[in-house]
Amino acid sequence: MTLTERRLCQSGLLLFFLGLPLGFAIHALPNPRVALSAHLNAVQSGTALMVFGLMWSRMRIPSRLATAVAIALPLSFWGLELRILASAFALPSTSLVMRSATLLGGLSALAMMLAVGVLAFRQSSGDRVETPIGGPVVATARSTVHDASNA
Repeated sequence: MTLTERRLCQSGLLLFFLGLPLGFAIHALPNPRVALSAHLNAVQSGTALMVFGLMWSRMRIPSRLATAVAIALPLSFWGLELRILASAFALPSTSLVMRSATLLGGLSALAMMLAVGVLAFRQSSGDRVETPIGGPVVATARSTVHDASNA
């Protein structure tokens, strides 16, 4: 496991374990509905970060973007969680904490959209071998496809 994969998994595990006890404190916070959102976001975002970490080497991200995406993913997930947590702890929406949290949440959402967009719309490198439902497929160096049963 590479350092990037390990850091993504550790960040996801930490976020996941933040969300678990938060579920017990939902009704103790000033805004329980937002606290429930913070709990669910932490558990789901932590799981997503762990999946990204485990699948990182298979995603084939161009090297010039890989570092930026590896930094943006955890920061955006954590930023979003901190924004929701601030909302769960603070009641007045005009306070400085809420304005700062709103700015942090907006920046986190932007970073998340960019990072996930890079992952979703990346160019694949090399020939990909896809197996259709009908049976196995073998790709040759010239990118022609032959049915293995006819070979």
